Amino acid sequence: FLMPLAIIALFLMIFGIDYYCLKLMGFFIDIILTSVKFVNQLPRAVWYFGYITNFSLISFLLGFLWLGLWKTVWRLFGIIIMAISVMLMFNTPKPDVIFDMQLKALAIKNSDNQLEIYANKMPEFKHLYWANWFGQKDAKIHPLENNIFSSNGIIILLDSEKVIADKACQNVDVHINILNNIICKNSKIMVNRDSMIKSKIIIIFCDQNNCRIETSNR
Repeated sequence: FLMPLAIIALFLMIFGIDYYCLKLMGFFIDIILTSVKFVNQLPRAVWYFGYITNFSLISFLLGFLWLGLWKTVWRLFGIIIMAISVMLMFNTPKPDVIFDMQLKALAIKNSDNQLEIYANKMPEFKHLYWANWFGQKDAKIHPLENNIFSSNGIIILLDSEKVIADKACQNVDVHINILNNIICKNSKIMVNRDSMIKSKIIIIFCDQNNCRIETSNR
């Protein structure tokens, strides 16, 4: 109903008699919005997978494409591919550290393995986006006042305009080096300005021995 009514309303606008046509369009739009709201409030209507790798996302899309293109029994193979990709999504490791250079925002895991965000200013959309990225509906936000953080045993040092003593570099696993005036030689990984120029957001994964960086512009 909507598209034909929209086209008719365009012609009626010329004569200024489009009111009732648009009113009828509004009726059908309300039906759509009410339906969306109902579905969104159903149990398990939204799944928070958390961080999704490019491989699992592409696999899901290829499986969906395979399912849509074929008409024979071979199309069911696409469902298998999609199911495998969903399993990969659920089992993808969550980031240990997320850092946004522009916002000066840092997100880490707390002792309960939940994401917490440290930032003085954080847009609501990005705040919820990071929480969803970690597989959560929401996340606590704290003011960014300190330089040293702990995330499940991982020590993160974040440079700031404050003077940082050399002893702060001891036993640091992740060094986010904004000022480039201190180098922690014992850190597993260092994120400097060169790394941040390539990407808006730095994502760090750590294990017992090493840490690795992935970048994202989302």
